[in-house]
Amino acid sequence: MREKIRLAKAGLGILFFLMLLFSFYHLYYADKVIPGVYLGNIHLGGKNITQASSVLEGQASQIETFEIVDHDMDIVYEIDISDIELKYLIDHTIEVIFIVGRTKNFPKDSLDKLKGLIFPIKIDAVVTLDPIILEQRITQIKGVSDVPAKSAEYILEDGEITIVPSENGRKIRADVLEMSVINAIMKMDNSPISLLIDKIEPEVTTQDLKDAQEDIEKLIERVIKIELNEETIDVLSSHEILDLIEVVKNNGKIEIQMNQYTFREYRKSIESKVNTTPRAHVTKESSEGLVQGFEIITTGNELIADAFESDLKKAFFTTEKEIVNLK
Repeated sequence: MREKIRLAKAGLGILFFLMLLFSFYHLYYADKVIPGVYLGNIHLGGKNITQASSVLEGQASQIETFEIVDHDMDIVYEIDISDIELKYLIDHTIEVIFIVGRTKNFPKDSLDKLKGLIFPIKIDAVVTLDPIILEQRITQIKGVSDVPAKSAEYILEDGEITIVPSENGRKIRADVLEMSVINAIMKMDNSPISLLIDKIEPEVTTQDLKDAQEDIEKLIERVIKIELNEETIDVLSSHEILDLIEVVKNNGKIEIQMNQYTFREYRKSIESKVNTTPRAHVTKESSEGLVQGFEIITTGNELIADAFESDLKKAFFTTEKEIVNLK
């Protein structure tokens, strides 16, 4: 019986202590931010409205720009708060901060108060800005920072093939950068922001061209003629052959194929030499000058593009010297 009484007294004592602590907590923090509340790295717990406003206004006054650092190229970009029309709404931010633990939702408020004693409660600033201008500024930084990868290429120097080495490219993560800037704005943190950059591999590397060089050298040594009705229209030089082919990588395998862009340009030059229109003379006219009869003097020629491309590929990629007969 005495043990039960002792335990009851102990329980009442603990309850009284908790009630006393609870009352003291509410009395002390009645006009203050509850413990554990942070805006970014700024601890606001225990401050009253005037103190919290003063701290946030002071921090906001120090923010004029946000720096974006490209460590690889040793470049610093700046986003000026006036350019993106950024304004910190301190009064609204204070309202958000003070509502923590005071929402009149007892379970949630109790949990927030307990959480604040153990873990930080992170709050974002209330701001206005122009998101379109911010996105444009990010795009400008991306335009300067991004560098496309360059594939290796062949050139002829004094009749010898030389390889211009490939170069890696780089691409910034624009979406990550934009989120980092927004996060810095909301946290009132103007610490430098580092660019995250991905390396871009070239489609065709220097080693790829080295592996294909022997085949390319054999190819440009060939004598390829373009003929029409046994008349030579063109003889491809080594430079022209090199321009008309390209090395590509297909599923990791090196292939030599026709360069479609340079082929189209070459085909146009051949068409200008061989394409002709038919000629005729009028044999009969009406009294009003309308043609009522004519006679063909000469027929015209027109290059069949598909057949020309097919025959030229055969001439390039077979082992014998060939003549391409135009049709």
